[in-house]
Amino acid sequence: MSRTSFGADASGRTCLLEPLEGRCLFSSVGIAVVPPPVRMLGRPLVTGGTEYAFSLVVFSSRPAYTSGSMFEVRGPNGYVAPVEVTRARVGQSHSLLACRVDAPGVEFDRSDNGLYTVGWRSDPRAVTTLTTSSTPFGRFRVFSSVAPEAPPALPLSDRATAGALSVTLDRVYAWCDHMPIVPPDARRQYLILSTTLKNNSDRPLEVTLSRSYVSFDENDVGQETHGISIKSPTGPPSGVKTLVLQPGEERVVQFRGDGVYPEDRHGQRLYVTLEFTAGGATAAVRNSGVVMVSH
Repeated sequence: MSRTSFGADASGRTCLLEPLEGRCLFSSVGIAVVPPPVRMLGRPLVTGGTEYAFSLVVFSSRPAYTSGSMFEVRGPNGYVAPVEVTRARVGQSHSLLACRVDAPGVEFDRSDNGLYTVGWRSDPRAVTTLTTSSTPFGRFRVFSSVAPEAPPALPLSDRATAGALSVTLDRVYAWCDHMPIVPPDARRQYLILSTTLKNNSDRPLEVTLSRSYVSFDENDVGQETHGISIKSPTGPPSGVKTLVLQPGEERVVQFRGDGVYPEDRHGQRLYVTLEFTAGGATAAVRNSGVVMVSH
């Protein structure tokens, strides 16, 4: 005979304990959810453009699975971006989602060539954990002949103004997390960048982080990375690189990248270069910080 009882977790919070019945599993650390099957429909080869459009067939009619925040695209050079759902048709047995994702930079070029995968988005701080396989349910390949733009020329300051945009790269905070609770296959190399962005015009201004570079050499702009984006409210990179500043607005914006520089660089100075575009103008800034380590 099944029974329902009450217990308490390590923090003293009361939690409901139920017998196993093939349902969601409740615990003090979150909720484990088995998601429905998904099939991707789209072009297997991308040769250019500013975005990639595709469709997802989700074999569920639950509205929770029609949000773009549930899916992500991963690619070369640390590229991780959330999927944007532009249209959703929900049926009785499945949902058809029209989706898109931005190119890593302004457009797909030769530096973006490689394999990209589409899968469930994972957030270790989320209350809900999707118990999925790491195998993606879709993929596409970028093979572009477009030459990438030349990187910004050194030297660069930590502040710049171009057109209506003023940018300051206030702080570079990098650390490697070696705490035992971190899974061994996790990207332990964290990077948080604090910036101040200001719109000097009397009109709304769309600002995009168009390119990012990391280097351990003061005299080299370094390797371009696509893994830096606006820091999400829960901590990890959001994959979003564009925001809108209102007329005269000055805003502190934090960017984050995980695994965008190699391990075993503790105590070394990391140089970060960010390039922003707004209103047809480009502003590049650079700053540095020493890589710390936590045990």
